[in-house]
Amino acid sequence: MDEKAKALILVALIAIVSFIGTYFFSASGMTLEKFLTPNFIPLLGSILTLNFVAFLFCSAIVIALILFLGRKFNFYYALGLSATGLMAGSCIGVFVFNLFDFFLAVLFANVGIFWALLVLEPKEKELKYAQIIRSGSFAAEKIILFASIGLFFGVMIATVSNQAFYEKKFTDDLLAMTIGNEKTMKDAIQEPLITGIADAQKQTIDALRLAPQFTVLKSKNDADVLIFVATIDALSGQFGSESYKDTLRDQISKSPATSSFSETLLKSIPLMATSAKAAWIIYAIQAIIMALFIGGIIVKNGAGIVYNLFALVFPTSFSSGSASEKTKA
Repeated sequence: MDEKAKALILVALIAIVSFIGTYFFSASGMTLEKFLTPNFIPLLGSILTLNFVAFLFCSAIVIALILFLGRKFNFYYALGLSATGLMAGSCIGVFVFNLFDFFLAVLFANVGIFWALLVLEPKEKELKYAQIIRSGSFAAEKIILFASIGLFFGVMIATVSNQAFYEKKFTDDLLAMTIGNEKTMKDAIQEPLITGIADAQKQTIDALRLAPQFTVLKSKNDADVLIFVATIDALSGQFGSESYKDTLRDQISKSPATSSFSETLLKSIPLMATSAKAAWIIYAIQAIIMALFIGGIIVKNGAGIVYNLFALVFPTSFSSGSASEKTKA
């Protein structure tokens, strides 16, 4: 088999495994919205799935294939083939599985390919032991870094384009993680107030009905007096009913003073207000940290191991000279 045929097979493998990786990524339930909250639980729920582990495994294989291309072929030739395979498989997956929010990460990963292939050979020559696996992990780290930067900008663009919404969401999510969400807070404050108002009014009416003067009125034959007595009796039952409490809840909820506890807290706690306004950068930073952490532990080392296996099973070495002088296919 000639070298061009081998190169096309490697490109096809990169595209296929990239596409499979996007399938597993989508199946894990991962969305950009899960990065746009201070609550890590939904994000961890997607990360701790077999589908996401399969995605990480596919990512490691793709990077290993890219590095193997860089080991076997001319630098620019390998760069073009790698970028073509990655973009083809990933872009099809992005369209098929509606992963447009992560497209920037794919684009930036291609920039990382350039850096990874550039440092691969010099790093292997620099190392004294386990050169192939360690240089592979070192080069893989560059692709992971740029993909993470792409995710960083993707999250930043998503939040900046709808900043007011995510500022409020930041506060609501933060409250839900600590003292409860807005509904819980309202219930905790309003329910005792509503019960107290209803009970106080009922006790007032009941005290009036038990007064001697009111008892005397019941014996009167005057129509107006009897209507008054009947009205007081009816109010006694009404103030103790749930329907009356519902009316009080409705009136209190419409009051401007209780319209939004999150807005009230933003005004009363300056640090929370400042943090909410910086949500766009906080979310972006936590996204890149998460990506670098997971990529650095699993994908980076996995890619180095798989790249080492490729080099052992299909022995090949870098051509002499600079990257641009490697043997062309």
